[in-house]
Amino acid sequence: MLRFHGGGRICSFAGVDDAFSVDYRGVINAARCSIMRDIPRLVIVSSGAVTRPNSAVYKLLNFVGNGIMEAKIRGEDEVRALYRDQGVIEKGLGYTIIRPGGLTNDPLAVGPSYLEVNQGDNKSVRLLRADVAAICIASLDVDSCWDT
Repeated sequence: MLRFHGGGRICSFAGVDDAFSVDYRGVINAARCSIMRDIPRLVIVSSGAVTRPNSAVYKLLNFVGNGIMEAKIRGEDEVRALYRDQGVIEKGLGYTIIRPGGLTNDPLAVGPSYLEVNQGDNKSVRLLRADVAAICIASLDVDSCWDT
């Protein structure tokens, strides 16, 4: 279930667990719901290497994840298209896409002090899930993270 600040329900995606339902259709539905409800910023957690289909990481994850990398990049592309709509731009709504490497709960993983924030998809590192959540929240207050 997707919620917004104040606890109101936007929409629910319960009962789905395949890559295209979650990372393609679910991401598109979350963006549409956010736009419909005038949510100022949508933050999406995608995956490192998602724009590098010829890389070994992409190929492995896409194979093991039954198309997950393809679903993620297609979902990202649709979100970008939705937010390019002039009506959405005029409302001042935006999105941020976070592309971490592998997610872990291992406390020995690289911490935020070792991270590099950049545009593109050319670096990847395993991160604590809690750190990725903190990055998502922090991105809400960073202008350079708007529509990226």
